[in-house]
Amino acid sequence: MKINTTKAAILSATKIVESAVAGGDESVLASHFLFRVVDGAVHLLGSNGKRLLASAVIADAVVEGDPTPFTVSSWRFTQLINMSPDGACTLDFDGASTKVSINKRTIRFASLDPSAFPYWDSVLDGAPVTATIKAGRLFAALSFIKPFVSTLDTRTPALTSTECRGGTFWATDSQSLAMANVVGLSGSTVRIHHSDISPVNAFLGLDTDLDITVREHETTMFFVRPDGGVFGVSRWTHPVPAIKFDDSVKCSFTVDVESVRYGLRFLSVATAKGDDRLRFEFRDGKVFLSVDAVAGGREEYEVQSKDLVDIDVLTNSGRTSFDINTNHITAVLASASGADATFGVNWTPKNGYILHRQGLSDGGQHTAVVTWRK
Repeated sequence: MKINTTKAAILSATKIVESAVAGGDESVLASHFLFRVVDGAVHLLGSNGKRLLASAVIADAVVEGDPTPFTVSSWRFTQLINMSPDGACTLDFDGASTKVSINKRTIRFASLDPSAFPYWDSVLDGAPVTATIKAGRLFAALSFIKPFVSTLDTRTPALTSTECRGGTFWATDSQSLAMANVVGLSGSTVRIHHSDISPVNAFLGLDTDLDITVREHETTMFFVRPDGGVFGVSRWTHPVPAIKFDDSVKCSFTVDVESVRYGLRFLSVATAKGDDRLRFEFRDGKVFLSVDAVAGGREEYEVQSKDLVDIDVLTNSGRTSFDINTNHITAVLASASGADATFGVNWTPKNGYILHRQGLSDGGQHTAVVTWRK
């Protein structure tokens, strides 16, 4: 069988599929692309053999001979495509190996047994549509939520994914809570493991203006492009626990985002590597960041601030400062769209938290709650 196409068409397909393919051992199908013909259209497929799968239609490909599925090493094939000039591309499979030719440059690839590939046709056919939404909305929500998902699979498996409930993605790592409300996802129950968020976003980020159809099976969730591109991910087996919290605040403060970012970089010079404790302190109507210094004592940095509302309620309670995880404040600032960021503050006799809420232009909302470190 021979497939006649172009480098551009092949490249577009590999971009969709490559994030679902495992690297490493070329003797296993998880590291291979698979080509197959369905109703005259050539499809490129990949699966890492664990939780990810993807497929793409190779546009305007013409098939000669009897359609026969075959595989090629994904990383070798991707290298060849990326380094080759634009132009015609042919793949000629002889039953054992594939001769790939681009502008008279030819390389052969060995094929593994395609019958052992984990095809998912029936699962996709049985997955009802739960939403149709812009790729950019999903991309933004997952980008925001990822830093707040626990990565401790063995210790807290129920916290190592994000789950959509009533149109809102929820995530917590026990020190923080994040909620990403997405307009158009009210019927979705997507649940994605932390290690699968980046591959899903690699797929969504290819074109954030596309309308993505979300289809959900009890075991697998599929994100489908209008051009037939599909990215699938296994549903994490542990539901995210239902979380209740009091979102009221007793006071608030507003800081210049770039000032805080610079302050974090500045203070990182003084603190020990791996030290993730950051202190916010309020003195004389100003906001200071500080860290334990490796040279002894503390180093601090005054950030640009304004609108310190009812901060005296905090200081009059005997709390002039609190510590939080540096990584969490960095994550909040990474999602900030404006020059300023406002944080609400609340506390109990036992502990407290800061809360940042950001409304989105499409009607969605991102909320992050970071508890004080004890």
